[in-house]
Amino acid sequence: MLRLEFLGVFLSALALGACSGRSASDQLGVPMAPGGAGGAGGTSGQGGLDLTVGGMTSVGMQQVPPDTRPSPPPWTPDVPLGQPGWQNSTQPFCDTHIGNDYGDNVWADTRGVFASVSATCGVTAAGGGVPCDDSFGHSGLQFNDGTGWQLLYGGSIYSFTGFPAGPLVLYDVPQYGSLSFLDGTTLTQEPNFGSSVKVDGFAVASDHAFFIAVDYSASTTNVYEYLSGSWSSIGQVDSIIFSMWASLDRIVLAGQSAVYVRQGASDFVPIAGAPAGDYAKVWGFGSAEIWAGNHAGQLVHYDGTAWSAMQASQNGSGVTQLWGIDGQLYFATLGEFGRWNGTALALLTSHLYVTSIWGRSNSEVFLTVQDPTFAQYKCGESFVLWFDGSQFHQF
Repeated sequence: MLRLEFLGVFLSALALGACSGRSASDQLGVPMAPGGAGGAGGTSGQGGLDLTVGGMTSVGMQQVPPDTRPSPPPWTPDVPLGQPGWQNSTQPFCDTHIGNDYGDNVWADTRGVFASVSATCGVTAAGGGVPCDDSFGHSGLQFNDGTGWQLLYGGSIYSFTGFPAGPLVLYDVPQYGSLSFLDGTTLTQEPNFGSSVKVDGFAVASDHAFFIAVDYSASTTNVYEYLSGSWSSIGQVDSIIFSMWASLDRIVLAGQSAVYVRQGASDFVPIAGAPAGDYAKVWGFGSAEIWAGNHAGQLVHYDGTAWSAMQASQNGSGVTQLWGIDGQLYFATLGEFGRWNGTALALLTSHLYVTSIWGRSNSEVFLTVQDPTFAQYKCGESFVLWFDGSQFHQF
């Protein structure tokens, strides 16, 4: 059975706005590392191993525990798989951190595909799970440029994203509520937003990104802009935000019972008429095509004037993932993966537990997938698939 406790909302965010005029250290009350992403003065990882692959270099690699689990049987999910491999990479993704996977993520740009697995040690209350030695650190970030998977970073991270053709953004490094930029061999600590704050973000250029800092204790969400090494605060909403999307002139926030928009330098305002419900994910293709997925398993669409809704989930679970390109929108619920092709909604499978989606085109959509029945085997329960528009391939 799929483990519900590992169904977390993977916050993927975007935003935009004007600068406030104050320095980031004044706004956030924390010291800033000089130079921003990749700048001088960044803190390099300890015990680093320099391994250059596809223009990316591993850094800060902690000792990875030997994988003492038995070799797995062939993975045969209840969905047809095409010929294994992506480009020249045919060896399946393998994470050797022993534990219970809870934070699988995938992200891609022109350099290739990045995937991470976060595992926690111990046995669950129900008696399941994998005991392990927590002293090793339990997160691995890997990179594939089309020739094979290479470990890029080892340490304790919750999730990650990246700047297109720029640094990677590692969340909760070195502690919860903080983020770090991994640029070549330099790991630079950026703001620490606080122990009660969940941070996530999304980049629109190699040196331009937007971040949300969700303060659950205060039920507020602050939005920040990062541009060429400088931080600025660009807005706040009195709501818990789960996801956001943006273009260079627009931010859309989706969360508890509302969807907000900020255009240009205006304030965030709720978009009137949004169907009732909590929204876990949002994506957009412009001001007249905004999509959000809610906990009722619906995809709701805003055409710039009015909202409409359609049922995406056939098993009644909420929409947990969205990613789109060129007018086609991919979504995942608990056990389901589907697509809006611009005209119609189609469920592509109801037999994969998809934990994240990202892509480079409609023929290169990448998924992280969990199969808990493989937790006791070597490489664990996390798999990476490539969807070519019609078939799934393991790589």
